[in-house]
Amino acid sequence: MPPPLGKTPTKKMPNIQVFGLEDDNATRAALRFFRERRIVVHFVDLRKKPIAAGELRRFTDRLGAAALLDTESRAYREQG
Repeated sequence: MPPPLGKTPTKKMPNIQVFGLEDDNATRAALRFFRERRIVVHFVDLRKKPIAAGELRRFTDRLGAAALLDTESRAYREQG
């Protein structure tokens, strides 16, 4: 097992950004996952700072628009 990466980013450390809501269980689990492994992440709370248009475009280019939708959510079903 490699040594822990610590709290200071290095050239070998990936640049990880977590976008989510501070009180969301999935977001907290992701942050806990990285913290337990001593990996530095940049957390963006979507209530305080919404996703910029360029970031959203980058996500859709890389993942596709369907990957960004939660088709099981109540809001999605209500919108048809």
